Amino acid sequence: MSTFAFDPESRILTAAWPTGRARRVSMVTAFPEGCDVAAVDTLTVALDGLAEAMWETYVHPAAQYGDPDEVNSDAWHWDGERRAFPDALAAVRSPNLPEDGMLTVSYCRVEESGHRVGRFVQALGLGEDLIFVIAREVEREQAAIEAAEAGDLSGRAAQAVALSRIGASPTQIHVAWNALLADPLGCHEELLTGYEPSAASVAAASCLRCAAQITAEVSGDDWTDVLVESNNIEAFPVLTPTAVLALIDQGATEREAVTRLLVEAHAVSEGHLSDLEQLAAVVEQTRHLQQAGVGEEHLDLRLTVLDPRRPARDLLEDLLTGIDGCFTLWREHQDDPDRQDDAAEPSEDDSDDDRKWSEKRERLEEKFVGELRTAMTTAGAPL
Repeated sequence: MSTFAFDPESRILTAAWPTGRARRVSMVTAFPEGCDVAAVDTLTVALDGLAEAMWETYVHPAAQYGDPDEVNSDAWHWDGERRAFPDALAAVRSPNLPEDGMLTVSYCRVEESGHRVGRFVQALGLGEDLIFVIAREVEREQAAIEAAEAGDLSGRAAQAVALSRIGASPTQIHVAWNALLADPLGCHEELLTGYEPSAASVAAASCLRCAAQITAEVSGDDWTDVLVESNNIEAFPVLTPTAVLALIDQGATEREAVTRLLVEAHAVSEGHLSDLEQLAAVVEQTRHLQQAGVGEEHLDLRLTVLDPRRPARDLLEDLLTGIDGCFTLWREHQDDPDRQDDAAEPSEDDSDDDRKWSEKRERLEEKFVGELRTAMTTAGAPL
């Protein structure tokens, strides 16, 4: 999410935010010579806190937690935080100030963060111009969040690509699904850099299910185990995509499987478990992998299969790798009319061998992609 920085030499305050590629930066304002550097530093930290509080409402949409009318529930809490955007902006312009040694403090983090920014702006004593500039910056941040919620990741809203939202934009799911349908093996970099990762993970989970099922038809394995078999050919992170396939096999939709794993990862990042089922799932998944032949040296007992520091991006990366893994196993079970006898002498021309191998891979990839597109079209886009 956006972070703010102040250069005491140039006296320039900047805002920076991540995208799927490089970070972007924008100048907020330049402070006059002789400004109180410590006071500007304090304002900078407060702006960081406000941006974080507001983007947390994007990461935790109230609709994913139940009925927001249920007082003191998670849904009620996050709904209140999201509704506080106008209050936070008003607080930047006119914050609560101490009176008779007392200060009114809001229980709402977003609103109180706005009051903190407003108080530190006023403490600088630079007048209405600075208040206007900082309020305008807060408006930009709120507009970026609103755009991301609507599925528009252009401009400053592109930072949503670096966040792990619980719940996915239907618009983003649809466009990610179309990208996979058009080029299921070649669009991975595009998905990782240009799409909201939770939504792209839902689309990738659906594509992976189809890839696993067509692979199972030729390999003879259960479709939930094809990635373990593929891992015996070329090593890749197998735990996460296998966990997703197992959840789908148990009746979860792709969206439900992705959401469950993200909820678990967020809980671990906050130092607790989402519920006892999370611990039971870890034990069950470990047993499943052991039965499938994964050795003890490759088992990594974890409270969540995802990296809790970047769960959605980690999930998307592993799902896309899983699709490639399906192709690896599928390719091993294809009859190759150009295959030479094992006893035949190797070609003396290495470049010719490389060319033949490349052409062979292209033919097989085209065939796999065709079958996968057919399966995906039959299955339909995930909801």
